[in-house]
Amino acid sequence: WLDLKWHEIRHFLVNFEEYLLTNLLSQLWPKLIQEIDESLDSPLQYHNAISKFVNKALKCCFLDQQSNKSSKAVASCLSKMYQSILELSQLCRAYRLRYGHDTSKWNMETVRKAYEGFNRTKSFLVKALASCSNLNQGSASKNAAE
Repeated sequence: WLDLKWHEIRHFLVNFEEYLLTNLLSQLWPKLIQEIDESLDSPLQYHNAISKFVNKALKCCFLDQQSNKSSKAVASCLSKMYQSILELSQLCRAYRLRYGHDTSKWNMETVRKAYEGFNRTKSFLVKALASCSNLNQGSASKNAAE
C-alpha cells in the first residue's frame, strides 16, 4: 500500500512539473523568440522582452508577488502539499529506522492520515489550478479581443 502511495505522490509531482514546463515552453517561449527577433536593433527592446518573459514565467510558476487570489491559493496549497509530503516522509523514515521494512509493526492509521493530508491538499491544488487556468484563459481572450 505504502509503495503504491509513494508512486502516486511522485507521479503527481512529475505531472505538475511537466504542466509548468509545458506552459512555459509552449506558450511563453515562442512569444519571447518573436519579441527578440523584432528587437534586434534596440538593446532596450531586447531587455524589455527578456524582462517580460521572466515576469510571465514567475507568474506561470506562481512565484510572482502581484498574484491574484487564485494564484496565492495555489502557492499556499503547494507549500502545504510539500509540507505534508515531508511529514509523511519523516514518519515513514522513523518507522523504518525503528522497525525496518516490517510494516506490520507500523501504526498504519497514522501513515494513512498523513497520506490523506497530502491527498486533500492535492485535490484542492488541482481545483485551484483549474481556477487559475480559467482566469488566465479569460484574460487571454479579453486581451485578444482588445
